[in-house]
Amino acid sequence: MRLTKKLAILEHRKMWRWIADETLKRKIIVDKYDYFSSNVSRFTTLPENRCYACEFAIKRCIDLDADKFRDIFKCHFCRYCPIDWQSEAEECMCQDKYKTGDDLGLFSLWHVCCDNGDWEAEAKIAKQIAELKAREE
Repeated sequence: MRLTKKLAILEHRKMWRWIADETLKRKIIVDKYDYFSSNVSRFTTLPENRCYACEFAIKRCIDLDADKFRDIFKCHFCRYCPIDWQSEAEECMCQDKYKTGDDLGLFSLWHVCCDNGDWEAEAKIAKQIAELKAREE
């Protein structure tokens, strides 16, 4: 099955809602690795970066820019991310320059909470990530 924009967004939301809910239920740090080990067959190919949005963006980049970019690492795939990270950055919007005045994007803030063991803040940010709007094309 081809990962469409609609399916990528649906799976993105499903994963991040699960992470938020499980974190609150277990009262411990729950991450993307936990999601995939609990919800996806071990025989299933995992999405790039364990992120459905990244997987969609990379495939879209290859489809649209294949002639320009023979090497995936030269393809600036973030511009095809289906999620509006509310970022001013052109690349790695999930990690940089979130418009709340922080220097970090929501995904990076989520990582900081995980690293610090702050499961309550982690769940809150995971829920925010789940509910981010889709980007307009």
